[in-house]
Amino acid sequence: MVRQTHLQASRATGFTTLELLIALTIVGLLISVAVLSWYDHAVAKERRHAWLALQDVADWQLGQQRQFGQFSTGPLPIRQSPAEGDPAYTLSLAPQAVKPNSPELVFPASDAAGFTLQATPADAEDPCGVLLLNHLGQRGVTGAKPLRDCLPK
Repeated sequence: MVRQTHLQASRATGFTTLELLIALTIVGLLISVAVLSWYDHAVAKERRHAWLALQDVADWQLGQQRQFGQFSTGPLPIRQSPAEGDPAYTLSLAPQAVKPNSPELVFPASDAAGFTLQATPADAEDPCGVLLLNHLGQRGVTGAKPLRDCLPK
C-alpha cells in the first residue's frame, strides 16, 4: 500500500491560488460589464422620459396657441423629468436663441410667436447636452453626441 503525503492529498482535492485568482478576475470583469450596461440603460431611460416630457409640453403649447392665438411665455406645466423625485432633466423655455451641434439649425428664443423648449440634464457630463424641441417639431442637442444617438429608441 502506497501512502500519500499531506501535500499530495491537498492538491488532489482543492483549487490552487492561481485558479482562484483567474476565477475571481473573470467574475470581476463580468460584474463591471453588467454595471456599465445597467448605467447606460438608466441614462437612456432618463433621456427617453425627458424627450417625452418635452413633447407633452410642446403639445400643451400648441393647445395654448389654438385657444389664445399665441404660445405661452409663462411657467410650463412640466418643469422636470421625471415628474417626481430628483430631476434628471430640468425643462424650460429658451430665453435666447440656442445653437445645437447641427450647424444647419438655430433654435429661436421663445416668445408668443414660437418656442424652443430645452431639457437641461442634471449631469453636466451628459454627452448629449441640452435636449431641444421647437414649435416646428425640430429636435436638437447641444452636446458632442449626434442627435440620432440621443433620440429615444
